[in-house]
Amino acid sequence: MKAQTRRRQDTNGGYQCGDDSSARLLAVALERFGEQGFEGASTRDIAERAGLNAPALNYYFSNKRGLYLACVDYMTHHISEALAPAISQAETVIAAGAEPDALIDAFCTLHRSIAELMLRSPETASWRKFHAREQAGLGPGDGERQVHELVGQRLLAVTCALVARLRGQAEIDEASTLRAITLHGQLLPFHLTPGMTLQALGWADFDGERFERVIEMVCEQTRTLLRSL
Repeated sequence: MKAQTRRRQDTNGGYQCGDDSSARLLAVALERFGEQGFEGASTRDIAERAGLNAPALNYYFSNKRGLYLACVDYMTHHISEALAPAISQAETVIAAGAEPDALIDAFCTLHRSIAELMLRSPETASWRKFHAREQAGLGPGDGERQVHELVGQRLLAVTCALVARLRGQAEIDEASTLRAITLHGQLLPFHLTPGMTLQALGWADFDGERFERVIEMVCEQTRTLLRSL
């Protein structure tokens, strides 16, 4: 998913390669805004690290705020597209009135999709600090609301509905919401404090077989709790 940016059609000068240049700017900006915050990050530094000059940044994103909001948009749509298949599958299972095992399988598929995004995507590793600042309300816009509306609401709704159905309820209540949130919380240490978690496990990374062990353990615990409902 590429953010919507300006792209000059005239090939006689200016910044023709809009897609490539804007993508480099976004990648660097996500990292620098995460490390230094909106106020601390320098547009000149971001442009230079992307191999461009400052006017190029202003050309594609108008200004610093425009670049920041483009980062939020890019991140949000990337997350939405990555999770959409698993969310759609879960919604289908719920609508079909599926048996408990199918509901539990759908929940574990969501676990895997979230973990793939958190632990295996080469892009999202640099997004942690950016997102943390957004959640703390330190950005110049309302990015956290955008993330919640485009991704969070649908994800939370479907996971809560899965738990509610397993509890024999047609409507989502507080208990179902608490169960869903805490079940997904199993993945947070691997995402928010990966260095500490890897050190505790004596691992170098979460690749390959190690990732499968994480998912296997999380899903085993999830199945045990959900079956008890």
